[in-house]
Amino acid sequence: MIFFAALCSFMLFASLLSLVLTLDSKTSKCITRLGRNVKIWHPLKTLLINVDTDLKGWRLTSFKLPGLGKIYSLKLEFRSGNAKTVYSRTTSSNLHDLVYFLERNAGDRRRTAA
Repeated sequence: MIFFAALCSFMLFASLLSLVLTLDSKTSKCITRLGRNVKIWHPLKTLLINVDTDLKGWRLTSFKLPGLGKIYSLKLEFRSGNAKTVYSRTTSSNLHDLVYFLERNAGDRRRTAA
């Protein structure tokens, strides 16, 4: 009986954790470019970035995960000291368009991999 109660509470905890992680997902599907601004949308919040004034630097990296394949990571660093990372399994049109836009308009602020 105690094992069953512990199992149920664990399953509830895992379900709630997966729900929170899904709601605050950081995928490339949530990126929209509006002129000189970039909008990153999450169900819990929306972030509007002005590339000229807010963006301090950016970096695009890729890495391989077993079973998932290649993952792309775009890290945006802001002048306020905060940072935001967006992940994608492919170089989708949203991520590709944003990287192309950043290369043309903020290429001098691109960071190299450490």
